[in-house]
Amino acid sequence: MDTRLEHDGPIVSFNLTALLASRPAAPKASQGTISVECLAISGSTHTLIDSEPHIFYDGDIVTVVHRSKGKASDLATTTVWEWEGRHSQCSEKEETKLNELASQFGTKLINAS
Repeated sequence: MDTRLEHDGPIVSFNLTALLASRPAAPKASQGTISVECLAISGSTHTLIDSEPHIFYDGDIVTVVHRSKGKASDLATTTVWEWEGRHSQCSEKEETKLNELASQFGTKLINAS
């Protein structure tokens, strides 16, 4: 089956250098992924992105929450990344929500924009 996606412009670019610079915070080979969640941020709210495939647009603000567990211990590690599209408007409300989510998971926010 051929599925066509319609959109209003080019696919969003992202800063690969910034994403790779956050690599030290990425899961280590000795850790197994427990879960990965993508959340769309709008104002002071967040919505779980649960559709596949999902296209991120220039106006989107997205948070990725990655939970992993070490194979040698029962301790879980959570990493929270945030990505802002180049035309997104990250107001104080969104900034507060992003930091609130990172705090909720007991970690610092990593900017992947």
